Parts: sequence; C-alpha cells; structure tokens
Amino acid sequence: MNIPNKISLLTLALLTSLFAEIQAYTPKPELVFQAGWRRDNFKQNVDQHVPPTTAASAFINSKAKNIDYFEMGVRGSWALPSFWNGFYFDCDTWWISQFYIRGSAYWGRTNSGHWKQTSNAIPATTPLNVAVGRLYHGRSREYDIAVGWMYPVCGLGDDFGLGAVAGYSYDFIQFKVHHLTNPPNTPNTDPSLFNGEQIKSGYQGPFVGLDFRYEWRKNILISAGYEYHIIIKWNGNANFPTTATNLGIVSTHGFARKGYGNVFYLNADWYICDTWILGLGFKYRYFQTRDGHQEPNGGFAANFQPPQHDSLSAKLTTYGIEMNLGYYF
Repeated sequence: MNIPNKISLLTLALLTSLFAEIQAYTPKPELVFQAGWRRDNFKQNVDQHVPPTTAASAFINSKAKNIDYFEMGVRGSWALPSFWNGFYFDCDTWWISQFYIRGSAYWGRTNSGHWKQTSNAIPATTPLNVAVGRLYHGRSREYDIAVGWMYPVCGLGDDFGLGAVAGYSYDFIQFKVHHLTNPPNTPNTDPSLFNGEQIKSGYQGPFVGLDFRYEWRKNILISAGYEYHIIIKWNGNANFPTTATNLGIVSTHGFARKGYGNVFYLNADWYICDTWILGLGFKYRYFQTRDGHQEPNGGFAANFQPPQHDSLSAKLTTYGIEMNLGYYF
C-alpha cells in the first residue's frame, strides 16, 4: 500500500475515534433529484509484449480530456423509524434509530472531449504514431449503496452528526472517437482508419467512509463526506471498426482486480418550504487500477501468433457541480 492510501486510512480511523457521547440526533430520510455538469479525464497506459518474452516491446498512452457531461440523477436515504426505540425491547434501543441506508444513481451524456493516443517502440523514444481526435456519443453511469451509523459530535448539540458508512459502488463510462488526425511533425500513419473507435471502462468495489451532517440555524443543511474505495474489478474494452479491408474489426479487452479510489462530496441545501429543499452540490472522484492485463478479444487481433498479451493501468478523475431539489420526510 502506498503512502497516500495509508494516509487516507489513517485519517478515516482518527476521525472515527472522535465519536463522543450519544445525544438525540437521528438521520433524516430524504429524496433529492440532481442535475448539473460533470467533467471527466481518463488515462490508460498499455505495455505490449508477445510471449514468451516478458519485456515490453511497445508502449501505448491514451488520454481523454475535458469530457463534459450533462448529468441527472437521484440520491436518497432512509433511517429506521423512531418506533423501534423501546417498542419491541425492554432495553434501551436508541442506537437502532441511528442506522441509515443511503444510495444514489446518476446518468450522463456528452458529445465533447479531446482524445490523444501515442505509440512508442521500446527502447526508442520517438513515437511510432500520434493521433488526436474528438469524442462523441459519450455515456456515464454511477451507482452506489451504503449502510451507515450516525453519531452527534460532543458539545455541538443535536444539529451536528458524524456517521461511519460502508457500501458498494459501480462507475462506468463509454465514448467514441472521430475526426482523428495527425498533429504537425508527427509520424504519418493514417488515423482515419480507426474513426469510430469505441472505449468502455467500468470500475466497481466496496468502500468505507464518513458522512457529515450539520443544520445551520435550522435553515441550511450542510452534508459532506469522504469515501475510500477498493477496486476489485475493472473492465475495459476498445473496438476499432477500421475501414482497412485487410484488418477488419479490431477488438481488445482489459481487466484488473486491484486498485483504489477517493471520493469527496459537499452539498448545501436550503429549506424553501417546510421540508422541501433547494441547493448546490459538488463531487470529486479519483479511481486508479494497477497490475491489469489486456488481451485480443476479436477481429484480426485475436489471430496473433503467438498471442499478444499486454499489461495496463487506468485512471479516471471526475468532478462536477449540480443543482439539488428534494424532500426531507
């Protein structure tokens, strides 16, 4: 585990240790609709080699930058109702009402973004090929569900709570590339053969984190949180419907079972009519895989003799701002 990961886990443990005496703070059920802007940056590195040789023979770097989505979604939470408190049991059961379940689902669409792919032979440093293009027909999906237990913080009253959560998440993006060209003074392989290339990338795994809630003067609800994600499965696909008659369709499949992620979120919601709220939200996410592999999946690439096996890593960074409209029960 590298130093940033150790720091994240240590911070999580220290904040959890700050939980203090129990008061009457209870999580609030909510249903909030969100819509706004999201920007992604995606990077994938591939080291190619042909068995039995283990040394890389080529290096491919792919970058998708400034992918701007229009995103819509919903988030919600549900707390165990207060009638659990002492209704079924003779002992004090206040702690049951401190449990809550939260989840969210978001969908995005885009026709913007920049693509650049560079290929290098090893050990040569001069690129074999450089191609740049535009992105279109982009899609994103983001789902998560978690269980939490909310505590008040000592001395700050019933309006301040800090909860530990554990859950599972799934994040997926896909897009196509077109208008491929060679930048000036770069190798001159015809990039138009690969117009329409489709890229897919999906991350999933469990996470642990902290939720923060604060009601300021009973008018504004501040909610924030941090999550540390453990990626146990990543899948990526690249399909190249090339127009070259001797190539046909090129298809590769990538996978990894190691990685991590960091997620931060912040929402400020105003009560506009009793329990109705209107607000703004911000979210930042970073995911990275390592020790992955890429293999031919179809078309002429699957006929390589001997078969080609590649090692890879992938990174995804996203951040966005959204409007919130919801109801607290």
